[in-house]
Amino acid sequence: METQTRARSYSSSSVTAYAAATPTSNRESFKALAASLGMRRVKYGETHPKVGSAWNRIGNYLFRSCQYSNALEAYKRAVACYKGGEPELGCAYSNMGTALWASGRPDKAISFLEKALEAYELFEITEGGNPDESLAVASTLYQMGLCNTLRKQYGEALSCLKKCQKIQASLLPAMDIQVGRTLDAIGKVHYFKEEYSTALQCHEEARRIKSAAGDNESAVVTSLLNIAAVHHATKNWNVALSKYAKVMHLQQSELIRCRNQKGQSLLTRAAQDVGETLQLMGDMHRQMEQEGQALRFYKEALMVYQEAGLSQDDPRMLALK
Repeated sequence: METQTRARSYSSSSVTAYAAATPTSNRESFKALAASLGMRRVKYGETHPKVGSAWNRIGNYLFRSCQYSNALEAYKRAVACYKGGEPELGCAYSNMGTALWASGRPDKAISFLEKALEAYELFEITEGGNPDESLAVASTLYQMGLCNTLRKQYGEALSCLKKCQKIQASLLPAMDIQVGRTLDAIGKVHYFKEEYSTALQCHEEARRIKSAAGDNESAVVTSLLNIAAVHHATKNWNVALSKYAKVMHLQQSELIRCRNQKGQSLLTRAAQDVGETLQLMGDMHRQMEQEGQALRFYKEALMVYQEAGLSQDDPRMLALK
């Protein structure tokens, strides 16, 4: 384990700068996080683990707001607060890796995820535990699987996801939603390898598990989209369209709910989801040489994207043009 460089002193203005970029509807809770950080820095100093915990929570908040670069900076400051051997260090490294691959930098992300795995494994061994019986280790392996999938390192991705799956099988109920998500991730790797039969089996089982897990509609939508993508790739048009139609029904229900709640950030995400599915359906009709149907779906997608506030140079808008 590498010794971490201690952080320099940071002024309160650095936290205020994050708040300036935070949506107004979420500002109050961010102010509470910033206030907690300020009090801990005064009480414990700049590099105390309790300060690291506060930075990590701020990073999580910014990550959920899709402010990946600001989140990454917060996670870096969290890392600087730990000496090594704490699970919190693994958490901060894992969050850094996730912020990097979520912002399109998977090659940089993988090294931080590997450090997170090392930190979690060291903690388990030091405490007399077994890394193969740790959900934190499983979660990191899952993130490494997703990251390696983005890197097109499919062999490494499957290795990480299979290890994750093995740990989950020993610790979680068979119908736990995390089990379903791992199956979906494994199916996606097989999809990219054009092993469509195996991919479909994984996604169907993932959908079944997620449905049984309870109120997890968005997770079920992910599986349905994956199932539709497999049928789309194999030109099983009618089945693919039926899956997309089911997704559309669920997404439009969510969009209506968000419109009624008048929460702009949620509305934007829900509208983008609907637009992307409409665009996929348009693409399929175009491949089927049904230009009239394709045009109808593209026009609907454009209207929803406009509601979402997408800029004219967004790749999705450019594709429609």
